[in-house]
Amino acid sequence: MGCKSEPNRALRRRRTTMERLTGLAIISSALGIALAAALGACSGGPRAREVPGPEARVSSLGAVPIDRYRTRLSFEIELANPGPTAFTVESWDCTLSSGGAAAAVSHNAASRKLGPGESAALPLEVVVDSRSLGGGLADPGGPAEAPYRADGLVLLRDPSGKRIEAAACREGSMPIFREPRLRIVRLGIERDILVTTNLELTVEAYNPNPFPVELKSFAYTFDGEGKPWAEGNSPGPFELGAKSTGCAVLAFEMNFADRERGLLDLVNKLQVVRYRLAGKAIVSADLGARVDLPLEFDEAGSCRVVR
Repeated sequence: MGCKSEPNRALRRRRTTMERLTGLAIISSALGIALAAALGACSGGPRAREVPGPEARVSSLGAVPIDRYRTRLSFEIELANPGPTAFTVESWDCTLSSGGAAAAVSHNAASRKLGPGESAALPLEVVVDSRSLGGGLADPGGPAEAPYRADGLVLLRDPSGKRIEAAACREGSMPIFREPRLRIVRLGIERDILVTTNLELTVEAYNPNPFPVELKSFAYTFDGEGKPWAEGNSPGPFELGAKSTGCAVLAFEMNFADRERGLLDLVNKLQVVRYRLAGKAIVSADLGARVDLPLEFDEAGSCRVVR
């Protein structure tokens, strides 16, 4: 009887071990399920796939000077909707900064739809006044171009009314129109008969711009020693190359019969004359299209009379 009980005890031990292992497996599975449920609750459930929103890019369409201070810059915000959701465009802006200063802001407001897979070109124009630029860019002797940063921002609404923003920026440079600088380099006597003297003014003009210009419609007044000596127009337009110097000769006749004797002596003795040259001109340049810009000049200095 004692020998027959050993197998039974071994069998019972194996059953007990299996039952324990099975219980541990059940507990482990339950803990795994509970842990997964807890993690799911903390993360807000299964993560939804993100839907792409509108994308923006700023492109430059060019810059054209308006006058001696202002330049018009044209941009487009290229807006794309790669996702399956339709949006409503409400407004778009462009802020231009240059030389550490906010140079200009352009705002447009117009409701338009942007459907799934659609794109749109949103036009913008910004007028920059060089006098408002920072970093020495407003100085008359400053650089011919100014760096800028254009920041575009588009405001949209999704079907639920939620506000969406699409932003982009672009860096570039814009031309700054610099006025040609004038000075008299020669005051010469061409002929003198008694108190009548034919004089010629040689006017030097420097074009600081990186593009050629043409000076035309050149009207001037010339004062010597604080008295009006002559007025007139240049004989015709003349070209000035990019960053180059050219000269124009202005001829006039002086009759000293009704003037102070000292002025005639000053000229005849080839002395230094204090002068003032003032007037108006039209500066014409080809900047993709022909642009005519008004120029006002008022230059004073001194020059020796020569023969």
